[in-house]
Amino acid sequence: MEAFSSDARQEPAVEMIWPMTARSATAVLFHEDLAIQQRSAQREGYGRMVRLSISDSEGELAIADVFHHVEHGDFALTVLDGSGRETMAFGFEARIFTSIRQLVNFVLAMGYAVEEVAEISAESILARLSALMAISALKGAGYEIETDNRRSVDAIRRQIEAELAAL
Repeated sequence: MEAFSSDARQEPAVEMIWPMTARSATAVLFHEDLAIQQRSAQREGYGRMVRLSISDSEGELAIADVFHHVEHGDFALTVLDGSGRETMAFGFEARIFTSIRQLVNFVLAMGYAVEEVAEISAESILARLSALMAISALKGAGYEIETDNRRSVDAIRRQIEAELAAL
C-alpha cells in the first residue's frame, strides 16, 4: 500500500482510457449557485484510485480524481479545471463517502457528465478494480462503454479474479 500513500512518491501514472457515452443518463444539478468552501485538510494517507474526465453543462472539460484512504475506509474527491488547478475537494475531512459508487453518483448529481474513465495504473489490481467500480456505477446511471475500447471489461474482471484467487 506504500505506493498509494502519497502521489509525491508515485512514478508517473500510465492511464488506461475508457470512453463513456450517456445513452439514457439524467444529470441533476441540485443547487444552481452551489458554493463549496475550500479546505486545507491534510490529505496524507489518501491515494488516487481512478480519474474521471468530466464536462459541465456548458461543455467545459475538467478532471475528477477519486482518492481512497485504506485505514479510514473512506473515499474523497478533487475536481480540477481544464488547466489542472484544483477547484473543489470533498470528503477529505468529512469522511462521508464510503464507496466509489457514491462518489460517481455525487459527480453526476453536481451536473457533470462523465466523458472517460481512466485507470491510474494498468499494473495495479487496485486501480483496475477502482476503474471497474466506477464503470459499474456509471452503467447503473445509464452510461455505456463505447465499443472501440482496447480492453474489455470482462477480460479485466477475469484478470482481477485470477489475481485475487492467487493471493
